[in-house]
Amino acid sequence: MQRVQAGAIDAVCILVFVAIGRSSHSDGVTLAGMASTSWPFLVGAAVGWAAIRAWRQPMEMAPTGVTIWISCVAVGMVLRNVGAARAAAD
Repeated sequence: MQRVQAGAIDAVCILVFVAIGRSSHSDGVTLAGMASTSWPFLVGAAVGWAAIRAWRQPMEMAPTGVTIWISCVAVGMVLRNVGAARAAAD
């Protein structure tokens, strides 16, 4: 159960991050916009989960949470810059 909770918490945090980012860049918080902006970061978090096998210690902040956070940002930004959705420049 902790694995599901930890994954859900990660996903909610990413969605809040995306909503704040879209709002601050005046992009609006629409379902389509949220989906197109959040998928790279959700994939990045999944890569981090797999890389560190976070399901074994899902509630550990360090190193599990830090690794997932770094992966989320690094992989997410690469995917956003390679994919159709470009990272915001301002």
